[in-house]
Amino acid sequence: MKRIIRTRPPFDKRSDIPGKNYGICGFQIWFILQGKFGAVQVMLSTELYPKKVMKELIGKDKWSSDYYEEVFNCWDVGYHSKKRPKWDTYKWVTQMDCDLLPGGKCYYDGSSLRGKEDKVVQIYMEKGDDGIFEYLEKYYVEIFGELK
Repeated sequence: MKRIIRTRPPFDKRSDIPGKNYGICGFQIWFILQGKFGAVQVMLSTELYPKKVMKELIGKDKWSSDYYEEVFNCWDVGYHSKKRPKWDTYKWVTQMDCDLLPGGKCYYDGSSLRGKEDKVVQIYMEKGDDGIFEYLEKYYVEIFGELK
């Protein structure tokens, strides 16, 4: 099993030019567990933006600790599979480009609700990276049947 952590810094890519307005995005962390059958992931995001955007959004030079406690969330718990999932009897999960699996294609599905239900942010805040990877190992077994 391979553990991967990716990050994306916050950005402000707003523009008045049509087709060039990419908006704003907060800092993100992506935890991936790759194995023989596919990969599983947790995507966490914050509403921690570049300083200029933070001032604009909340109108302060210094941000309160209350603000930080409310801006961390899990927006995806998902899997990347080499094969179509057996439970997908309606064939709604379609193959897509994927940089996580050999061959560059996968069947992907994910849930933003699961992150909240499973309290993924709380796991991260209490147990850090190791806690997230423990969670992903259990999820991998749930999806693929075994840890390989």
